[in-house]
Order: sequence, then structure tokens, then C-alpha cells
Amino acid sequence: MQVIAVSTCDVMDPLETRYKLIRAKLAGVTTNMLGVALKVLTERREMYIEHLKEGMKHAGMALVLTESIEAAENCIEAARGWRGALVVCGVAASSARRLSARAKDLNLYIAAAGDTLQEIIEKASAIQAAGVKPAIAAESQSPMKVAALLREVGNRDLGLRISFPGACVKDTASEYDMVRQAALAMLYLRYGADVVVIEANFKWAIQPIARLICK
Repeated sequence: MQVIAVSTCDVMDPLETRYKLIRAKLAGVTTNMLGVALKVLTERREMYIEHLKEGMKHAGMALVLTESIEAAENCIEAARGWRGALVVCGVAASSARRLSARAKDLNLYIAAAGDTLQEIIEKASAIQAAGVKPAIAAESQSPMKVAALLREVGNRDLGLRISFPGACVKDTASEYDMVRQAALAMLYLRYGADVVVIEANFKWAIQPIARLICK
């Protein structure tokens, strides 16, 4: 399993990225994190896509957690010619339709931000029936819905037990987003994702997310 952490923060640079990786490995926090792509700017789009392609090369399923339509489109571009299942989570319903139209030749599953719990479970069941390991996501604006989803999955004896840190219910968007993404990533990993791509707007959020995922 790989965790690829991607930041849209424009103050990062490749040298700092390398130091972050070294420090993380020395700390033993992110032993599963094999690649980090930071500074995702328009002029660096090709480098970003190549990085994702490399990470997905031997994967059967890749997960993208992002609310950025541009980041999702980049991931779809990276998946051209790839045989695995690409899962995009967090985009708005209108964006989900746009992404689906651009990815007709891909094995793409989109969990839109407006999906209800029942719709999410139905989608997961459908994709499982199609022979692809299912992936589950919850509405990005509702921490309580995420918690309810986790309980629902746990109650179905699927072996998943996740307790939310206190930051989940705080009003601070950055703290909430960090916990939400980590929890959703763990859900996807439970369902067999080989690659997880995390998009975060704050450089300090990358390592805490990876720490939660890789515990």
C-alpha cells in the first residue's frame, strides 16, 4: 500500500519535500508513505501527473480524497491506460457529473459530497457486485454523517472500528478536514485500496493525516 500526500500549498518546494520524507521515515511515523508530491501548481501539472502514474503503476485501486476539481482531473489524466479502479471522493455532485463525462474509458467510482448514507452503501454494493472492491465516502460537510457511516460499517461486522479524535467535532475547518480525510482514507484502505492520494491545502496537515492512516 502507498500513501501519496499531495498539497496544493504554493510555498512548498522539492527540497523541503525531500527533508519531510526523511524526517518522517526517521520518526517511523509514515513507513507506508513512499511518495509525496507537493507544490501542485498549474505549471507543474505534468510533473504531478507523472508522480501519480508512478504511484499507481502496480496498484489495483487508487483513492483520491479532494474537494478540488482540478486535482481530481489531474488524477483522472494520470489514470489513462491504467487497469485499476480509480475512486474520487469529496467533489460536489455537479463536479462528479463533469468528471464522469471525462473518464468514460476508466473504471471510475465517484462518491459525491451530497450522497446520503444509504446512497453511499448502495454504490458500494453495486461496485462490489461489479467485481471491484468497494469504497465508501461520506458528505464532506457533515462530521456526524461520517461518524454514522463508520458505525454503520462497523455494525455490519466488516472488521472496521475507528474512534474519532476530538478534533472531529470542532468548528475549525482545518482540524476537521484533517480528521475527515484520515478517517475516510482508513475506510478505503479497509476495502483494499493500494494507493491513497490526499490533497490538503495546508502543509502542516500532511504528516498528521499520514500518521493517523499509518497507525
